[in-house]
Amino acid sequence: MLLGLKISSAPMTGYATIDLASLVQRLLGITPPESMLVGGCLRMNWIDFHFSNISEHVYS
Repeated sequence: MLLGLKISSAPMTGYATIDLASLVQRLLGITPPESMLVGGCLRMNWIDFHFSNISEHVYS
């Protein structure tokens, strides 16, 4: 589990060369500022700030 979300297959691990900001934009629809990207990780407080009320982001 990641962030309390269920997964249905094996986890992905390893080294990635993709631009993290572009990946976050593609997956979440919003680009984080560079200050929120640290060592290939996205700061959790940024995720919490933008997605704390998940019902706002669920489409029927």
